[in-house]
Amino acid sequence: RGGKQRKKKKYFLNGFFMSMRSAYVEPGKSIFYYVVEWDAAKLSWKDFRSNVCGPTDPSEAPADSLRGAVFAKWEELGLTEKPNTGLNAIHASASPFEALAERMNWLNFKLDQDRFGSAMLAAGLPPRTIREWGRDPQVELGEGKKGSLFDALEDIDADECISKAADLWTINRPRPTGRVSGVEYDFTNVFAQILGKKMPCFKVYESTSVLAFLDLFPVCPGHTVVIPKALGFPTFMDMPADKAGDLTKELPKIAKAVKEATGADAVNILQNSGADAGQTVFHPHFHIIPRKAGDKVVAAPKPGAALTADAAKDVLAKVDAALHPLKKPKFGKVAGLKPDSSGVNLQVCVTSDETAAETKMGKGFDVTVGDASASVVVFLSESQKGALTKGKTYVLRNAGCKMVAGHIRLIVDKWGKIEPSEDTVEASGAKNVSDTEYELKKK
Repeated sequence: RGGKQRKKKKYFLNGFFMSMRSAYVEPGKSIFYYVVEWDAAKLSWKDFRSNVCGPTDPSEAPADSLRGAVFAKWEELGLTEKPNTGLNAIHASASPFEALAERMNWLNFKLDQDRFGSAMLAAGLPPRTIREWGRDPQVELGEGKKGSLFDALEDIDADECISKAADLWTINRPRPTGRVSGVEYDFTNVFAQILGKKMPCFKVYESTSVLAFLDLFPVCPGHTVVIPKALGFPTFMDMPADKAGDLTKELPKIAKAVKEATGADAVNILQNSGADAGQTVFHPHFHIIPRKAGDKVVAAPKPGAALTADAAKDVLAKVDAALHPLKKPKFGKVAGLKPDSSGVNLQVCVTSDETAAETKMGKGFDVTVGDASASVVVFLSESQKGALTKGKTYVLRNAGCKMVAGHIRLIVDKWGKIEPSEDTVEASGAKNVSDTEYELKKK
């Protein structure tokens, strides 16, 4: 459609596997399975497959192997045909992980009730990932290479298999993006590697939520780095308040210990968030740097010119707006305004100049605004003078209606906001809702 050619889907079927599988699922057929254990120090997984079970082709298997023994006595054992590469008397899983996948697939073993499955969960692999990997997907192997998961774990013992699976998860794990920084979190960063015990460190302190260690390239003796154990946050600003609190609450204790241990006169506690601030490892961290009088290890920034009231006002307004962001409004229609309307968001064009007005709300100014549905009179307080200019479009946030002598006046108080809009709104002159007179009825 639309002039584009639809791509034809291609399907590839593993006919070899299906032909093998058919021999096991025919009515009346049975599969006998064994779960065996042995000391990996005395017999490796690879030797178990090649020497105890024997090569895939039974005709080449040693006589003392299982496949060799079956091949030699297949008629005596009552088999209907000589064992071959496809039907070779015994199947042995290519790795501990493949054995787990087959137990879950064929025997409906529960992941958390399986010894090897429980060990993989304890290593940090999510249950969903383990199940998905049981289908032998193509995965990133590192150094730009990609391949079969089963092949990557083939012929290695249980402990090494779990360790390698954890490494593959680190490489293939979806990378979250920092909600503030917009930076992707790389689970292979040096601090994540230290937390995963893939890299060593000179540990200073450890708790359930933080790890502190000596900086590998210290600016002075005792220079310490404090990191959160929580993964997935590229910068300190990306951390939720509770996890940031878990990190920062440990800083005074660690800083005090470093100061006492080094005989320092003071310490710098530094934190860089973002590349332009000097952050090079995108996992949140604090530097604790012991200081002695006159060491000039860290130069303090030079003060600028004195802050003026106008400059402070501008900055404070912007910070306040960032701290209390307004939700994207859903705009209503002027024609829908009622005497009791409140919390209204409108996008309107100003159709009149300000005219002085005195109401029960005090002195101020009336200004007519409108959209395509109707127009209305807005009452501006004296402090809002000049907020609306004829011919321009504005967004009125969280506005409400007040009654003045039986007529609607729209107001925007301290809980609302008037701001210019880049959109163009055509105002209708057909109806002004402020012209309608309402009569107050007493109950």
